[in-house]
Amino acid sequence: MAFGIVLYLVSIALFSNIPFLIYSQMAERFAFMASAGYCVVLALAFRLLAGRAGTAGFAFLKTKKVMMVALPACVLLAALTVARNSDWKDNYTLFEADAAKAQDNSKLLFCLANTISQELVPNEPGRENKEQLDMKSIELLTKAIAINPEYSEAHAELGSIYDRRRNFDSAKVHALRAIQINPANA
Repeated sequence: MAFGIVLYLVSIALFSNIPFLIYSQMAERFAFMASAGYCVVLALAFRLLAGRAGTAGFAFLKTKKVMMVALPACVLLAALTVARNSDWKDNYTLFEADAAKAQDNSKLLFCLANTISQELVPNEPGRENKEQLDMKSIELLTKAIAINPEYSEAHAELGSIYDRRRNFDSAKVHALRAIQINPANA
C-alpha cells in the first residue's frame, strides 16, 4: 500500500509545478503514471474488503450492491473519456476546450494565446484572418495579465504580437515589463 502511495505522489509531483515549473498546463496525460500508484492502492483496498467480507477472492465484487454502484460509474467515466478524446486533436483544440472551462486560469489563457500566435497565425493564408487571430491572442493575453500582472511570459508574447503588428509603442511597453519582471528571460 505504501509503495502505491509513494508511486502516486512521486509521479504526480513531477508535473505539479511545485518543485519546478514545467511550462505546460496540468493535463490528463500527466496523471497516467500516477494512476498506476492509485490502481495499486485501489486493488489492495479491494483485497482488504474481500477479506473483511469473508468471501474468497473477489467474489464480493459480483454482488448486486457492488454492481449497482460500479456499473453506472464505469459507464459514466467511459462516456466522459470518449467525450474528452475529441479535445486532444491538437494543442489549439485542447487549450480552447480547457479555457472555456477555466476562464480565470492565466497560464491556460497564455497557452491558448501562444498557440494561436505561434502555430495558427504563421499557417493562416489570409491577412484578415491573421489579424483576427492576433486580436484574439491579444484579448487572451490581456486577460491573463489582468489575472496575473507579474506574468512575464504573457507580457513578452504580447510584446511580440504588437511588434508583428507594427505597434511598436505597445510592443516596447510589454517587452520592457517582461524584462522588468524576469531579467533572466531577456
